[in-house]
This record gives sequence, structure tokens and C-alpha cells, in this order.
Amino acid sequence: MAVKVQGSAVPTVQTQQLQQDHQIVSPRDPASGLPTGKRVRDEFVHLPPDLGGVLQPKGKVSLSFGDRVNASGLSKALSSPINDLRLAFGKKTETITRDANGTYRGPEGQPLVPVKLDNGKTAYVDPNTNKYYLTDEQPDCHGRVHALPAQDLPKGSRFSNSYFGDADVKELTRIANGGSIINFPPPPPIKWPPVRPDPILMAGAAKTDLG
Repeated sequence: MAVKVQGSAVPTVQTQQLQQDHQIVSPRDPASGLPTGKRVRDEFVHLPPDLGGVLQPKGKVSLSFGDRVNASGLSKALSSPINDLRLAFGKKTETITRDANGTYRGPEGQPLVPVKLDNGKTAYVDPNTNKYYLTDEQPDCHGRVHALPAQDLPKGSRFSNSYFGDADVKELTRIANGGSIINFPPPPPIKWPPVRPDPILMAGAAKTDLG
């Protein structure tokens, strides 16, 4: 039996062994360099790139500050007069789709970051491969849109080599389209009008305190 990971097959036993190998480690003696025989839990699990999508927790945003800053500059970096020429003479051979959760996905099912550009154009950015799909179309009623073949992101706009899941891509989309770099939690709701203490109850409480 094999686990399918982005078009490649990795034996299940290899995945299980990888998890077991990082469960415990044996520290080495600083003087001799030999294992001490003690078994302690490893705090860091280093995963090969092709296994990141299987073992990384889902639904958790784990973006570096640099990736957040990078996302905030995508619209400016990808807006260029050359886009008009590319769209005029290029063929939109790639199909972008939108899933039930509202996430746009590339031809291979990878999550994409839609970035609004100048003059109504859109770049669908794949942070995992540092490529993007350019189009001047709007998604149809089913969320499909046709775009030019993938192009490399400019060198100053490339993301780190870590794995970006759906939750990360959703956060990158928010930042790339005008959101703040840091997603601060909303303030607690303010009750209005404010609840004022009942004067009768307050008077009764005062009498009780005085005896």
C-alpha cells in the first residue's frame, strides 16, 4: 500500500518509520561524542519536502514574517505594462478552479493566492513553487478561470522553501489584497447601551453593609 503525495508514491512503512525515528533521540556525550544511552524526545521533526503535505498539521497558519511582508508587495511587483503584451499574444492554456471552501487551485490541484493587479488583471500565485498564472478574466459561476502558463515570480518576491497549506494560502491571500501583515485578533464586543446598576439593589446592598 502506498501514500500518494502530489503525484508521487511513498511507501507507508517509510512514513511510519520517519515518524518513529523522530520520536526519541539519544544525546551524545560532549567529551567523547558517543551516545549516552539516554532516550529523550526530539523537539524538531525534519520532513522531506515531498512528505510535508502528509505530516504537517492541517488548518494551522505557520508563516514567517518575511513571507508575510513578501505577500504584501505582490500586487505592486506583478503589475507591469508587459502584462498587456503577454495577454495579447499569449494563449490561456491553464485552468484555475475554485473548490467548495473558496480556495483557488492550479492545474495540479495546488492552492493558489489570487492577487489583484492593475487594470483588472489577476495573478494566481503558487507560493510552493514560486510561480504565478496571469489572466484578465474573471471566474465564471463555477469558479473557473483561464490563465497563461505559469511564470517565475521575480527574485525579490519569492517565498521561502517551507510547505504552504490551505490555511497559509488563505492568510497570504488576505495580506496580498490589502490586509495587514499581522492578523490581530478582533477586540471584544462592546455592550451598548452600557448596563447600569439598579439603584434599588444598590441601596439595599448599602443598608445591608451598614447593618
